[in-house]
Amino acid sequence: QLRGWSQKYGCEAELQKIFDRYDDLLKGAKTKQERDAISAMGNLELHAFFGGNGELIVNGVRLK
Repeated sequence: QLRGWSQKYGCEAELQKIFDRYDDLLKGAKTKQERDAISAMGNLELHAFFGGNGELIVNGVRLK
């Protein structure tokens, strides 16, 4: 769904860069805590990229 939206609005390359950046970070993560922190950062970046404002809650955790 995200890729379809990015194609529709012509921002596929930017979205792919975000995915690639967090994929690389996750590959280097050694612990669950590191993976969770990286995932939270990625979620926040995607939220902002798609124009989200206000708080973001993922799996019951409020991300800032």
